[in-house]
Amino acid sequence: MEIVYKFSKEGYKQAKADALLVNQLKNHFRKYGRYYLTGITFSILSLDFSGISSVAFAASLTGLNAGGMSIYWKIIALAKWILIVKGTFEAIQTAIDGETAKAKEIFIKYCLCFIVMLAFPYAFSEIEGAFKGGL
Repeated sequence: MEIVYKFSKEGYKQAKADALLVNQLKNHFRKYGRYYLTGITFSILSLDFSGISSVAFAASLTGLNAGGMSIYWKIIALAKWILIVKGTFEAIQTAIDGETAKAKEIFIKYCLCFIVMLAFPYAFSEIEGAFKGGL
């Protein structure tokens, strides 16, 4: 005996939309999953808690900011070389495949990524200064 499911028109449309969303998510993670994996791996490997102690948590906000920036610059130093190596391999492989325009795009993508990483502390301190100092 065959089981037949009956859907209303709205239920069918919703099921179709859900299936489309699931397929879009699968395609997205299939395409960009390695970037997520690289980011997660980098985040886990770059954590260095050796400079943080229970005293640091009890310190003033200035001390916490200094400790945070110390960790941040260690992460930036590691990230710079990860971006250089990964970007170089990706750009060279793309250039070997004959897609020089895409190789330029890859170079720009990695440069922008590094610029954004460096810009975050500056942008946040400017925002904080705007609210602390008053307008």
